[in-house]
Parts: sequence; C-alpha cells; structure tokens
Amino acid sequence: SLRVGGIMHCKGSTLAKVVVALTLSSLCGFVDVLCVARYGAFPATQTGNVIFFGEYLHRLFSPALDQAPGEEAVAVEAIYYRLAVMLCSVLGGYAYCAFEHVKPHRTAATIGPVLALMVLSADVIPHLRGEKWKMARDIVSHGGLSGPDSDSKSFQMAGKWCVCIVAFAFGGLHFMCSPTSDGSRMKAVTFAATGHMHKLTKLFWQWTHCKPIQPADRASAVVSVSVVLGMILGAVAGALAMHAGADQWLFVPVAFGVLGAVELHDAALKPPPGWGDQGPAKHSRIAPDDKKPSDAARPLLQGEECGGPRSADGTPNGRVVPEGDPEMGAVAAYQLMPASDK
Repeated sequence: SLRVGGIMHCKGSTLAKVVVALTLSSLCGFVDVLCVARYGAFPATQTGNVIFFGEYLHRLFSPALDQAPGEEAVAVEAIYYRLAVMLCSVLGGYAYCAFEHVKPHRTAATIGPVLALMVLSADVIPHLRGEKWKMARDIVSHGGLSGPDSDSKSFQMAGKWCVCIVAFAFGGLHFMCSPTSDGSRMKAVTFAATGHMHKLTKLFWQWTHCKPIQPADRASAVVSVSVVLGMILGAVAGALAMHAGADQWLFVPVAFGVLGAVELHDAALKPPPGWGDQGPAKHSRIAPDDKKPSDAARPLLQGEECGGPRSADGTPNGRVVPEGDPEMGAVAAYQLMPASDK
C-alpha cells in the first residue's frame, strides 16, 4: 500500500479510481461551463460541439438566411471555430497515445506539467493582450461570439482561440483514462456521463429483478456515480465562480487540478497487465526480441538442403528441436523426409 493525499489504500483499489474519476470529471465540468459561458464551445466533452456544429450547418444552408443579412458569416465562423476545437481535442488524444508508447512508465505524470501549462495559457495569453473577461457573458447574451457588438467581440479573440489549447490538453486527459488507450489504468471514460448513466440503469434493473451483481460491477458502479457527480459539482463550481464576480484567472485552479490528477493517476492506479518495460513491445504488432525463435530452432529456408551435415542425433545442420515442442517437431520431421515423399 501507499499514501496518496493522506489516504492509505492498496494500489489500484476502487477508492483510488473513485478519487481519480471524481477529480477529472470535476475539472471537466468546470472548464466546460467556463468556456461555454464565455465562448460557446466545450473543450472537454466534444458531444456538445458536434451538436452545435450540426446546428450551424443547418443555419448556413437554411433559406431563412436570405431574410437575415450577416447570419451566413456568423454561421461560417461558428462552424470553423467548433471544428478547430474538435480537431485540437483529437490531436491531444493522438499526442498522448504516441507518448504512452514511448514512455509507458508514469506517462501522465511526465506529460502533466505540459498539459497544465496549456490550460494556464487560457488565462495568461488573454491577460497579456488586455482582454476583459467581464464582457464575455454580455457577448453570449447578445448572440454569441459573433454578436452585433464587434468592439466587444474583439476583446475576446485571444481567449476564444485559447479554448483550442485547452481542448488539446483535455483531449490528452480524456485519452489517459479511456478504454481505447493501451496503457489505460482506469478503463473508464471520465469526460462523458451518458455511458455511466446507462451502466447504472442496467445495474438498477438487475437489482430490481433480483439478478446477481458481481463485485466488479459494484466497483464499476461506484466509479460511474463518481463521474456523474463530479461533472455536476464541477459545473456548479464553475458557474458559481463566474457569477460571484471572480471572472478572471479561473483556469489557474484547473491547471493545479490537472497536476494533482495526473500525479494521483500514476501513483495510485496500477497499469494494465504487461504494460511496463515491455509495454510498447507487448502491445505492438512486432514481438519483442527475446520472443523470437532462435536460429537453432528455425525451419529450413528456401534453397537449403535437407541432406547437409547432420549432428550425432541426426538433426539436419546441427539444429536441435526444442523438447516438448510439437510444432517444431513436425517441422523437423518434414525436413528429414526424403525429397520424393514431400
């Protein structure tokens, strides 16, 4: 066992997974509310961006555009913007996937400071440009990012595109725990609630119909509750922070939260079986070097003669068939057959 955050637990226990899931999902809810309220885009959960993308595609090709001058430019801008956010999220996941195959040990903790700095840039860059966060809600209430007040919109341009940087960072964090990742220690999505709600629904059906529930399903249900609850708590915290007047430097606590989450992830959760020193090799299409058959056990190559020099036990070319290996025994028997019988 080890101590992480003052909690004694066995490495890889349900408690560790709950703490990691609750932390990451809370960060997800916080930044999504923050960026939706300011810029109308989701850096963590991409489902909302996909929906908005489709909505603005409809607006772009809608006949009603003929009656609303300027709406076409608004739709085009919104489409490009949300497409950029989604693409950055995908690139973040790709970058994490590539890095975990280069450094299978402590992948998250190693790349975590970079992700935290990317999140922090969403506060630093607009501050250096003199942008004022207090105008963001007014822009959204007057029609979104491309509202009629062009001067106000210009104050938010750097912050708007910084959402793409945050989406890249959270794309990597999402991939870290996703079942898609080869080195995933959680094997659970922490930035989406729908799948977890359905999992809980299934377990509720089993319980109401007196069906047996396995211990692993119970543990998984606790993680699911943590993800849903964490997203709600994070969203509430983000909304309270903005409406309490603290509308500046709100990405700073998120950056520190990312650092803590990745450190906790690598310290408290076990990697999947076989993922470690040989992780990339075991999960690649090429077998490790120590698994290659030795030259002494290989079959004859094309053009080699069966009737060449033999050892004392009659094996061609002095090669010895490994004891107890039926496959190699069959190969050797075939090699010893006369050419006329083949």
